[in-house]
Amino acid sequence: DRRLVAYVVGRPGQAPVPGELREHLRARVPEYMVPSAFVELERLPLGPTGKVDLHALPEPDFSAGHDAAAPPPRDVLELRLAQVWEDLLGVHPVGPADDFFALGGHSLLATQLLARIERQFGLELPLSAVVQELTVERLASRLRAGVRPAYSPLVPIQPAGPGLPFFCVHPVGGHVLAYLALARALGPGRPFYGLQAPGLEGDERPLTSVEAMAACYEACVRGVQPAGPYHLGGWSFGGVVALEVARRLRRRGEEVALVALLDSYVPRASRRDPGDEQLQAEFARELRQVLGLPARDEPEAGLEQLLAEAREARALPPDADAEDIGRRFAVYAANVRAMLRHPLEPYPGRLTLIRAGAGAAEPEWAALALGGVDVRDVPGDHYSILRPPAVDALAAQLRAALEAARD
Repeated sequence: DRRLVAYVVGRPGQAPVPGELREHLRARVPEYMVPSAFVELERLPLGPTGKVDLHALPEPDFSAGHDAAAPPPRDVLELRLAQVWEDLLGVHPVGPADDFFALGGHSLLATQLLARIERQFGLELPLSAVVQELTVERLASRLRAGVRPAYSPLVPIQPAGPGLPFFCVHPVGGHVLAYLALARALGPGRPFYGLQAPGLEGDERPLTSVEAMAACYEACVRGVQPAGPYHLGGWSFGGVVALEVARRLRRRGEEVALVALLDSYVPRASRRDPGDEQLQAEFARELRQVLGLPARDEPEAGLEQLLAEAREARALPPDADAEDIGRRFAVYAANVRAMLRHPLEPYPGRLTLIRAGAGAAEPEWAALALGGVDVRDVPGDHYSILRPPAVDALAAQLRAALEAARD
């Protein structure tokens, strides 16, 4: 099991704090480049030539910095789950009440966790289970029930709080775990629900039109909140689908107080199908950006090459296979084709456009929003606005838009 270890020499009088170092790096590099352990040294051991003597570096203690007094598991199921977490996260011990994401978990490790659970316990859980059951004890309770819930695109990322919910539609890739940092940055007072694309889990097939997505997600939204005012939004392609959900709700006579377009662009409708080869190349570029892998322009660098590189860089779980990548691609391709076939019509209300830098074009949205466009700019690029530290500015602008919608 290869892991990245950082050996740190602090300034005089300043002891390095592993937690602060980890958060500093997590805000600047992909997750797979964040070290699993930090080892403090007074000085680096040097060899005769003045280079660092790697053989003289001490072995890391992967349990250092964690609470060794964590309460023990209460039964065999909690013990087995804790062992899986310890193996994936490199943290020892893991207590029943420890939060998966607070210990360093992320969306890719969550996918690997679900694969381990299916192998060891014979039960397939949806990705939303890790978001909803963040601790060993809560996930153990879910497993004891022994029943996989009926599939739903609705992912309660942060279901508690006194405010009206914010419903956030998936981007073109289909996943909603990209919204975890945004939901947390918004704060505990705002319920936050993601709407994830069918086709990523189980036997569900991808939806092939924006209209079908909007109808599906409208039903999910009304299942949580039967009547308005509604707060909807989405990042990139998700903003386009959220707009159509809003349109359907308005036709029912419901009030839609906010449609937040998070760096969304007006799609260019086209009758020409891009073809699988072009879509695979675009999908690979998109996924490389999301995973933090270096860009490759070679046409032969297809999905198998991408899978191999992602495994080697630990950006995808080692047991990720061609079926996993194929499922992601099928959803991506269905969403791109749905977007290209969907001409947007004028919307009889106001839109809020939160742009990365000077990104998404205001005039194009202004031509469609009969109630005008509220434009808010945030620092960062299309991808970084969903990650720390830029996500704080995005959350602040979204929070302000939600407050304004309430007035």
